[in-house]
Amino acid sequence: YGLTEHAPAVIDLYVSVKNVPKCQMEDVKIHRVQEHLLDEGVTKLKGIRLTTIERTVVDMLRKGGGLKQALETLSEARKKQMTFSLTEIERLGNLFRAKEKVRTLLEAL
Repeated sequence: YGLTEHAPAVIDLYVSVKNVPKCQMEDVKIHRVQEHLLDEGVTKLKGIRLTTIERTVVDMLRKGGGLKQALETLSEARKKQMTFSLTEIERLGNLFRAKEKVRTLLEAL
């Protein structure tokens, strides 16, 4: 989405726990996700599946990107007039067991 100056050193790839690649790929970090959660917070852009802004923010909170990075991402999204839903962030936070971290984020907004 071009919302941060941070260029990731690796690509984060989400796969079903039932379909984990056997080989390791350079610069790719595999995240195993329960089958029923795999499509939550996912969209398509030019035919490529990627996480929505809301899911990206929840993943940041869950995986150590932290509150500061999540706040900066949402701030930049607002500046670029990109739409996102705080309700969806809260819903995804509940699904992905990040309820408390999302609550802290929402209080900081």
